[in-house]
Amino acid sequence: MSSADSNATAQKRLILDYKAIASSPPENIIASPYKDDLFRWAAIIIGPSQTPWEGAVIRLELKFTNEYPTKPPAVKVLTKMFHPNIFNNGNICLDLLSTKWTPALGVSAILLSIQSLLTDPNPMSPANNEAAALFVNDRHTYNLRVSMCTRNSWEDVKEEPYTELLRTIIDEGEDDEQGQEEEEEGEPH
Repeated sequence: MSSADSNATAQKRLILDYKAIASSPPENIIASPYKDDLFRWAAIIIGPSQTPWEGAVIRLELKFTNEYPTKPPAVKVLTKMFHPNIFNNGNICLDLLSTKWTPALGVSAILLSIQSLLTDPNPMSPANNEAAALFVNDRHTYNLRVSMCTRNSWEDVKEEPYTELLRTIIDEGEDDEQGQEEEEEGEPH
């Protein structure tokens, strides 16, 4: 396959991935390509409830090559994290982004896997040995360190496109709450 063909294939797939995630976004996840670069995406994952990450705003950057979807994107966490499977530089230790990658996977699957990693870290394959050791041996201290990251995560959301993505998530949450209130008002008492 020529370079032009692989570039066109990657572009088509990225457009499909964007349409899929825009029309049916996973809960508490939003992603979009940068306005001037289809091969560079910004994403936000809101920390899952009932975890130490609850309410955190986790910013990510995804960089795709012409070889996508044959090869996975490079994914970097931009938010400061204290997590067994995230290196200090933001790289993620996740099989889905290396040995378990298949072209059938897409942006939604990647982000859902990262969100799942927040809920269920794998301390047996650590990227951050200190976080892994605390997760296994001293969960209270681990949770305190994560809580600090969660509080500080809101300070990082100061630049586009992340502020715009965050507004979208907040607006969707308000729409959901309003819809629930309207449903409850219509129910007989």
